[in-house]
Amino acid sequence: MGNAVMREFNYAIGLVIVGVVFVVLAGLLFYNTVKPLPFNDKLWQESSGRTRGRMVHDLLDNNDFTGFSRGEVITWLGAPDLDERLYWYDLGPSDAPREFDGRTPVGDSSHFIIAFRADIQNQIDQVLLDRRPSTPGTEKFDELVWEAATPVERAAMVTDLVGHYRWVGRPVEELQEKLGPPDGELFRTHYNVGFAGKIYSFNHALIFVFDRDSRVQKYYLQ
Repeated sequence: MGNAVMREFNYAIGLVIVGVVFVVLAGLLFYNTVKPLPFNDKLWQESSGRTRGRMVHDLLDNNDFTGFSRGEVITWLGAPDLDERLYWYDLGPSDAPREFDGRTPVGDSSHFIIAFRADIQNQIDQVLLDRRPSTPGTEKFDELVWEAATPVERAAMVTDLVGHYRWVGRPVEELQEKLGPPDGELFRTHYNVGFAGKIYSFNHALIFVFDRDSRVQKYYLQ
């Protein structure tokens, strides 16, 4: 009986040792894949998101891109993974406000907005409704009424506007012909950086926001 107990004890000890060794090796492997690297423009431009994620904090800690032209950003970081423009219209106060999110960080954070996202060719590829009120409007969309309407009056028409008009694939010029000048524009460039040390996500992006003169207004890791 004593020998059997000893064998079970040794077996349990062996499992614990194997488990500890596995955890240590896994930790070392993980650290080697995420440990910071100094920024290197050539390596950044040639690498995938994972390697960029190891360099991005050094890049941001040691450089200020505010005021850079889009061309200067591309000289540093290469061609972006995504370019997008947002054209947005204010639809007045919402009873369900929330903080800015990554899709539509524009306008008054307590207002309902409709935003049209366009690609680099200025073709609409997505329509976004953000901070939508709990009770949707039921008015029919009318171009002439929209033109002279207040934001709240426009909000009443937006359900019909989105539901009955196929916007994706249309040029931005057509959007502005139908809805008039937007209340604002946002031009963003994205660089995928993979895991950048924030546990809540393994797919981060370095985003540059440009003003109307195509100069960096702000930039952030998302």
